Amino acid sequence: MATNWLGGVVPTANAVVSIPDFAGNITITYSASAGDSSIKTLNSFENFSLTGGTFTLGGAMTDISTFGTGTMFTVNGGMLGVNGILNANTLALTSGSINGTGNVNA
Repeated sequence: MATNWLGGVVPTANAVVSIPDFAGNITITYSASAGDSSIKTLNSFENFSLTGGTFTLGGAMTDISTFGTGTMFTVNGGMLGVNGILNANTLALTSGSINGTGNVNA
């Protein structure tokens, strides 16, 4: 949903997305209602939960997405595509799937 993004614009495949460290312990949720999205990189200092839909990171091995110290990336439904490099502090796969041509480091 565009209203959830800075400037009201949903990121595209060439977008470099940053999620800063907000006050408190929060989790950013990507759900089925968000549909299918692809972005170039995601750098997050907050927890991230994929609960539905398809969320793809990177288009080439030079695209590096990183989750900061103390964060958790949870795949609890949907499909995570990794076509670059994903550096996750902690990665939990409880349901859903992870695929792609890239590398996952956790």
